[in-house]
Amino acid sequence: MIRTLTTLTLLLTTSPFAAASTQSVPGEFATIQAAIDASSDGDTVSIGKGVYVETISVDDKPGLTLAAKNGQKVVIDGNGGGDILTVDANSPSVTIKGLRLRNSAANGMTLNGDAPRVIACRVQDVTGFGILCEGDTARIESCHVAGAGLNGVALTSLTSAVVRKCSVQDAGSSGITLSSCVAVRVDDCTVTGAGYAGISLSASHAITISDNAVSDAQVAGIYVGQTSVSSNVVVEENFVNGGSGDGVHVANVSGAKLIGNVVKNAGWNGIHVDQVATDVTVTKNKSMHSSSHGFRISADTVLVRGNSSKHAGTAGFSVVGDSCALLGNVATNSATHGFRVTGDATGLIENKAKKSGGVDFDGSTTANHLLDNSFETFSP
Repeated sequence: MIRTLTTLTLLLTTSPFAAASTQSVPGEFATIQAAIDASSDGDTVSIGKGVYVETISVDDKPGLTLAAKNGQKVVIDGNGGGDILTVDANSPSVTIKGLRLRNSAANGMTLNGDAPRVIACRVQDVTGFGILCEGDTARIESCHVAGAGLNGVALTSLTSAVVRKCSVQDAGSSGITLSSCVAVRVDDCTVTGAGYAGISLSASHAITISDNAVSDAQVAGIYVGQTSVSSNVVVEENFVNGGSGDGVHVANVSGAKLIGNVVKNAGWNGIHVDQVATDVTVTKNKSMHSSSHGFRISADTVLVRGNSSKHAGTAGFSVVGDSCALLGNVATNSATHGFRVTGDATGLIENKAKKSGGVDFDGSTTANHLLDNSFETFSP
């Protein structure tokens, strides 16, 4: 028994945060920054209800927790200055919980330390990024960002991260954006009114975007491969409504799966696979009331299976790329044709066009393969 107790004591005392304590604001310290400066590794700064006009930085404080006391309303007002909250690279595993940040001429949060956890925070009225994360891994959950001048939530060069149950409103650029990231999930988030894309990614790999709701984005609801090439991307079970451009736009990507997404009222195409994309499959998606095509396939060798288009402004399915395969898709009430093929060597098997203009091979010069399709032939 004595040996067991001794071992337990050694384990506790050698833990990196074994002597963690709590600093109280405003009980012990008048400002949040003073409490941070007085804290040690692994401490908690517990912040009581109030408005704190300051910008704060966490420097050399591994494992620090900044939290609203008992869920109280804690507002940190940046007074139109720089970043409201900054975590430096020497402060890994910092937790930020329940804080409200507002009024900055820069970013709401800039997180450079590895493995931050940002939970149930709110950021509003900043001219830069709402939350900018540039560490290695991160978890951002149940946060709300409104009125960011740039991106609402921006992840850069992360090797593992989760963004979950967050909401972003009226971001000047993208609501949520990933750049040069690997192994990131964006799940169950809501993005409205983004000035560019609701969710965008560039030069990122092994990314999953699932169960999100995006509305009224200006360029695209979800934009995969915005500039540099991304790979191994899954876009699954998202809902996209409205906006001025495509509902889902796939551009610079090598390896993407679009599965079970629903797009309504797209300002242009419901789902668009651009010509520079490779190794893309489009499966069990729905497009309704798009202003242009329900599905526009501009890339070569795309597999399009089990999708449906209703009330497309032009064709339900428009295939510009070569050697594509369309299997078991349904186009209903398309304004021009159910299926329009201008690429070559396309296979159409078991597709249906209802109350549409059937199929049009205008511009297609090389043999296409048709089997067991049902195309209504009247002119819409």
